[in-house]
Amino acid sequence: MANAIILLVAALAISTVSAGNSRTLLQPPQTRTVTQTAQATPDLSTLVAALTKAGLADTLNDPNLVATVFAPTNEAFVKLEKNLGYTQEQLLNSAILKPTLQYHVVPKVAAQSASLTDNQKLATLLPGQELTVYLNGPQVIISGVQTAANVTQANIVASKAIVHVIDAVLLPAQYALNGAPAPAPMMMSGAMGSAMAPMMG
Repeated sequence: MANAIILLVAALAISTVSAGNSRTLLQPPQTRTVTQTAQATPDLSTLVAALTKAGLADTLNDPNLVATVFAPTNEAFVKLEKNLGYTQEQLLNSAILKPTLQYHVVPKVAAQSASLTDNQKLATLLPGQELTVYLNGPQVIISGVQTAANVTQANIVASKAIVHVIDAVLLPAQYALNGAPAPAPMMMSGAMGSAMAPMMG
């Protein structure tokens, strides 16, 4: 009887968790979508809020999505807000949000870090905008036109996609908030001149 009561209490406790969150928590990590992977990662909570606000959470919640996603941490968003003089609320309600998030998604290919090459160009979900890969020894750097980021956690399998956590938000060239200057590109150390190997055909 005691065991039956314990099981009943456990079942009731589980039922109090929202359906979306319970599915995310109970799924094996490799079967989670990109959105579910971000939801299960505390350091990506700002990214989850941004994706939801921009209407991209459903797009990245597709289990059949094949993509490489560069996921900025909470601290990366804090740095961007400071650089541009915005609060998080202002950023989440800005016109820059959706295109900036699209700039972090490379569609049609799920690239492990070992398949990335120095000076490689990656076509993003934002039309006409590319990212560039730089390799500095074992360190992978993803560079946009205005900003660059280090990959701090690589090769997170999210269903058919791959997520790489990065330490900065990458801004497309044409966007700034309230006329604020965009952050200057990071200085890249080490050799950057090996052959280009485009990922997108």
